[in-house]
Amino acid sequence: MAPFYPIYISRSDGKVEIRGPGSRVEINRPTPEQMSQEPLPDTKDFKDYYVKLEDADPKAIDWRRKLAAMLVRALPQTQHQGKNWILAALPENYQLYEHKKAKGTDAYLYGHPTGRKKRFRSPGDFFPHLLWLVTDSTGDQGNCTCKMCAPDDIQDLAKIYLGTQSEAKRESGIKDEPSRPTSAKSSVIGKNPSVVIPKRSTSQGAESISKPSVFSKSTPSSTIPTPALPTPIAPPRCREQALDAQYNQFLFRVGEVVWFSRGSAWGLSVVTMREENRQYQGQISRRYVVQPLSHPFSHAEPKIIQDESLLRPWLAWSAPNPTHDSLNGPGLNYDTVDWGAVVQGLWGPGDAEVDGSIFAAKIVDASYTLFDQIDDSTLSAGETSWTGIFLGGEKIWVGEPVRLRVGNGTSLMIVHQIIEKTTKGFGTTPTTQNVSFIGDIYAFSTTVVHAHQPSPAEIPTTLPPRLRTDLLYRNKYTIDPTQTVATSKFITALSRLPLADIKGRWYESTLLLPLLRGPRDWAQDVARGEIGDAGMWMNGRLEMNRIGNTTGTKAATRKAAFRSSVPSSMRLSQGLDGPPEEDRFPRSASASRPMPNAAMEYGGELEDAAAAATGPEQSGEAGLEYFMDLDATGEVDGLMGMHVNQYEGADGQFFGDAMG
Repeated sequence: MAPFYPIYISRSDGKVEIRGPGSRVEINRPTPEQMSQEPLPDTKDFKDYYVKLEDADPKAIDWRRKLAAMLVRALPQTQHQGKNWILAALPENYQLYEHKKAKGTDAYLYGHPTGRKKRFRSPGDFFPHLLWLVTDSTGDQGNCTCKMCAPDDIQDLAKIYLGTQSEAKRESGIKDEPSRPTSAKSSVIGKNPSVVIPKRSTSQGAESISKPSVFSKSTPSSTIPTPALPTPIAPPRCREQALDAQYNQFLFRVGEVVWFSRGSAWGLSVVTMREENRQYQGQISRRYVVQPLSHPFSHAEPKIIQDESLLRPWLAWSAPNPTHDSLNGPGLNYDTVDWGAVVQGLWGPGDAEVDGSIFAAKIVDASYTLFDQIDDSTLSAGETSWTGIFLGGEKIWVGEPVRLRVGNGTSLMIVHQIIEKTTKGFGTTPTTQNVSFIGDIYAFSTTVVHAHQPSPAEIPTTLPPRLRTDLLYRNKYTIDPTQTVATSKFITALSRLPLADIKGRWYESTLLLPLLRGPRDWAQDVARGEIGDAGMWMNGRLEMNRIGNTTGTKAATRKAAFRSSVPSSMRLSQGLDGPPEEDRFPRSASASRPMPNAAMEYGGELEDAAAAATGPEQSGEAGLEYFMDLDATGEVDGLMGMHVNQYEGADGQFFGDAMG
């Protein structure tokens, strides 16, 4: 599905209240009696009533799409033709309501300054008024040709010019314009438009959040800007994407680098398969197959991980130094180390397998792989759009949150597009490829409250389900002990950021913190209502890498990013999107054992990201450096999720990853 680009209306004459007869204040909306759903007394007849349509309601979206299509077609800026547009919001103080009746429903737009009886019945009804708002710099209502403002003869001329009679029944542009009428009432059309459409930046540098640009330099100074609204999230394109979009499903994804429990130590691996394991009395556990990373000359057998408590995200801990002191020098990476000499002991004492896994994880951290290209005819020359990206050690989908390096430290982007821009070289100039994330920016914020439970309206309904559900559960445990609730505050829509500004994918605090904190500390956090953002306990991509490239190197497939640190026979499962016979757990893989409360044997300091960022480094003998109690997950009351059995993509097809 092609993306919709937002149009911001920066001027409005809408009124929430008006002065009625005798200077009495009247609400410019349906009356409380009309809004009431209480049944009529002494009757079983259906009672008509009105309900407010939220911005994400399909009818509200349909209105904004139709109005945007008519507006772009009517304005003379031809560079905006051929794309899909949507009003980011209706003009300020205008609001849609739905009239529910026994024989159907109708939508009405309220807000016209003459009162609630002057309501608009369709996008075609309202469009002449909208066009007047964005083109008439004088603000003279006498210039408007809509049926609420103008006599019937002016309305007829406007319909001939604008084509609104047929446009109200269509989703896209107006037919070719006939010559303009000579009426003075319509002579101002096309002057000083006050509509704002953001241009998509092509800069790939470390830029600040992009600002929208305006059609015209001469926007009236008296206009009141209407804030942008969050961008609607497109439906998933495949089953795996739909599954990962749900709360309390798999915490880890195929193709990701993870720490795994080896019984007495932790190792580095790549997830190759995952499945839900239904146990006694309907209980569900999630298990994984991981392939340990190593040097090119020896590879361990795959491991079956029976419980998520035996795994950690790659960015949750800082990797230790190599066990070979001679490998700590600058300029060394997985590709440049002479692993044959290391295995033969020519680089001194140490564990070649451990060091191979450390170097392998770091070179994957400096890579990226795009997967599932989207056919999008609206993109500029040289641009391609993608469903997802393997960014460093993680897998990221369009439609989900990512952590940012820009903002206040807890800022998130809801990704709406992943765009690769290819610039062909000339002569000795090489061809370059740069990747950008386009999405809405949110910032974590807390509010002091005095109620027992925050209403759903306090958390934006436009947030992805995982993020919204996580906030609801966090607030459940913080509102009583701390009298605060948390939310993600919308900052700006469709900003464009380079890969260097992306720290990594976002994890639910209520699911990941029980692992990172341990059951004892997590229980104390819940009792105190101190449930922070899990991102504060995580590293960012490339923060512990010596390569120095803030973008990374593109790998053609995910498997190629691992070089020869995995066996050539390794396959990455496509899960719900692949053939079922290729998604069966191996019988020969060894099972990983729970981690006891013993020392980490990883040849160096193994720190959690928060400790590495805020405290001094731990010290001790090699192999006995760091003690952690992470052998259980803890429980959070009521945290349940759903399972997707089948999902068909938006265009009726299923899509597979670029696994290789």
